[in-house]
This record gives sequence, C-alpha cells and structure tokens, in this order.
Amino acid sequence: MQTSPRDTPSGNPQAFSTETQSAPPTVGLSISLCEVAQPDATVEQLENMLQRTCWEAGFPRCERIYAGSYFCENYFCGLYDQFHESLRQLCQRYDLAATLVVPIVGQAFLQRVDARIDEILNRFDDVYDEVVVNDVAAFFELQQRTDKRLGLGRLMQKEQRDARIRRMMERTAMPELSPEHLECLGECTTRPLIEADPTADVVDVSRMLEAVPSAEIALHLPYCFATTGRNCGPASIDEPVDDKFVLGRGCSRHCLRMKQGYLTDGNVRYLKHGRTFFYDNEACAIAGTSAWRIIYSATAETMA
Repeated sequence: MQTSPRDTPSGNPQAFSTETQSAPPTVGLSISLCEVAQPDATVEQLENMLQRTCWEAGFPRCERIYAGSYFCENYFCGLYDQFHESLRQLCQRYDLAATLVVPIVGQAFLQRVDARIDEILNRFDDVYDEVVVNDVAAFFELQQRTDKRLGLGRLMQKEQRDARIRRMMERTAMPELSPEHLECLGECTTRPLIEADPTADVVDVSRMLEAVPSAEIALHLPYCFATTGRNCGPASIDEPVDDKFVLGRGCSRHCLRMKQGYLTDGNVRYLKHGRTFFYDNEACAIAGTSAWRIIYSATAETMA
C-alpha cells in the first residue's frame, strides 16, 4: 500500500486513496516553523502562519508544531523567550503539542547551544514534549539531561538523493537504519520517532519498521533536503565584499526575509534558504506503513 498527502481531498485524513481495501491510513499533520518564524514572533503572527500553512498542506488543522532549527545554530540560539512564550499560548489555545528541534552543532557553537537547550527546556518545560536531534552524539547527550521523548531528525538519514537525475526520483527509496541509529533507538524509554525526507517518488519505510516495529515515522513535506553549502549568502550581506560569513559569528537573520527559488529545465523546483538547498517533492508517496506523521514546512507558505 502506498499513499500520498495530495490524495487527501479537503484535508480529510480518512479520505486517502490506497491500492488495497484495507483500513484508511492514519495521518497526523505537524507544522514546522523551523528557520521560518521570526525570533520574537507574537502569538497572533504564529497563529496566522499556522492557519495559512494548514491551508497550503490541505488539512483543516494540525496536531503539533515544530520549532527550533535543523540547519542553523544561530537561528536556534536566537529564538527569544518571547517566541517560546507565544508558542506556549498558541499550543494552549488550540490544544497542540510541540517539538523542539536541535541542529547539528559545530564546535564554535557547542557551549552556547547546550546552554540554550537547558534554558528552553527549563523555562518552557510545559511546551515541548519532544526533542528531535540530528546527530548521534546529541542524542546520547540529551538522553542524560531530559526525560522528553527523543527523535531521530531528518539529517540522520543518509539516503541518496538528487532531483537532477530522473532515475533517482522515479524509484522507490527504502531508507534503512544504521547500527548507530539502532543503538540510539535501543536506549529509548518512549516510542521511537524517526524522520524521513521525500527523496524519491515513493518512500518505503518497511525496512525501518522491520528493525524497530514500534517506531513512529514522520515524513517531511513539501521539500526534500538536498545539501548544505559552506557559506550562508544572506548572512554574508553585511560582511565586506572580500569576506564571507563564518559560522560562529552573529548575523542579522536576513534569511527570514530572503529565499531563492530555482526552476530547472527538468521542471524541478529548488529552494535555497540560508545555506541549505531543498527540492520540491510534495507528490511523494509513502509505503510500508498505515500510520505516520507529516511535517509540513511553513516555508511553503512563505514561498507561495
């Protein structure tokens, strides 16, 4: 059985089409504000972003909000307490859950990010019931510091991807868990959470579920992470012409006001956000499970 989010008319999770006569899949929508929301956003601003992104995703409502960053330590540390307080009010207003996303942390940011994680989880303990990490070391480190549910983020998956090569798109991708992943998940005291990217026309998660049958799968949409560059263009705007932004410096967060879109000859839509490239693959179908979570990026709403 394989299903696609766009098979859902009017955002009704029970209306997904399937290839068999089995029970309809159970699909929950989460909205990712990562790298998109203003660091001092008000609850009204978050509410407007939430409503527009739910409409873009084709769902009447969402169940969970993702906040933090997958790709940028500066953005993660720069989210003010005002943002987290606004998110608290939003979650209370709409009975939503929230996930804190922690990026891969470079050595220059290690102490700063660690301190900020502790501050957020202490001050906003009632807001976040999950923490998603993107490297093995962070998983084991946080396991000693919090009893929150921990998940394996999208950057933990090394599945090959390249939208420029049609044969890599016109296939069924079957991501697998590495021994390091299994070691992490073996330490989980709660239901394991594994994120995946829409790397191909179909993503079959059966191998991951064979390895960890109790895991919950979360699929990112509408963009698939492609690669991360060394230099951040928006962060370099204020730098001298002969200089480039270097990780570890502060920045003016021009990425929140500047995104670049590309359309290739093969009609592949790319998005460059900060120093990270994505490609549009919203039509991706999922196979191997009848219950999963969609993580829909609010970036799609801002690019519409």
